[in-house]
Amino acid sequence: MIRARSALIPVAVLTSVVLLVACGGTQFADQPFTAVARLSGLVCGSDMVGTAVVIRDELLVTAAHNVAGADGPLTITFSDATTHQAVVVGFDIHRDIAFLSTPGMHRLPIRMANPQQGATGKILRLRGPIAEEAVRYSRAEIVTAVGHDIFDDRSDVRRANLRLEAVIGAGFSGAPVLDGDGSLTAIVNTRSRQSALVYAVTTSEIRAAYAQTDTAVVAETNRCP
Repeated sequence: MIRARSALIPVAVLTSVVLLVACGGTQFADQPFTAVARLSGLVCGSDMVGTAVVIRDELLVTAAHNVAGADGPLTITFSDATTHQAVVVGFDIHRDIAFLSTPGMHRLPIRMANPQQGATGKILRLRGPIAEEAVRYSRAEIVTAVGHDIFDDRSDVRRANLRLEAVIGAGFSGAPVLDGDGSLTAIVNTRSRQSALVYAVTTSEIRAAYAQTDTAVVAETNRCP
């Protein structure tokens, strides 16, 4: 699920990011696709398909609008056909970020990095149950998104986004945006319907949302966008 979004203001500088998984000795996935999952479930009475990415043992991140109004359990599927049940434990409607707890899932995360102006790289997702798809992007631009939350209610929150030139379709919401080194710099949350532009929430926002999340508590997501 991908929602169109507007009211984006360019900024010149992005402050440095404290990475979520930067502690000494942390191991990271050698192959990024091993940490990318297809996310599916019944949401607001319809079948939802999106993308989630492993950021910690038993924890993934996705776009909050993917799971808003979830009507039951969510399923994540990896490219090796491994599946897990997931529950939402963090739900930030202003940043459009949700965290998914998956007990028993033990996978290495993708390394996080600061986004860079002008960067190129790839956006990853699983097309169909287990088919890997990588879409190239160019001209990454750091911007600030303001104006509305995922329910289109007025919000004063300003969030750091990446604006990318790329062509994507359904199923990319929550997909990891990787830089040229294969590090995670953002997750997709919207695309333009008029041009080949994609917008993604940066790792600084993922870190900020995680800092406010109690991963031991199931989040309420029963309102539909």
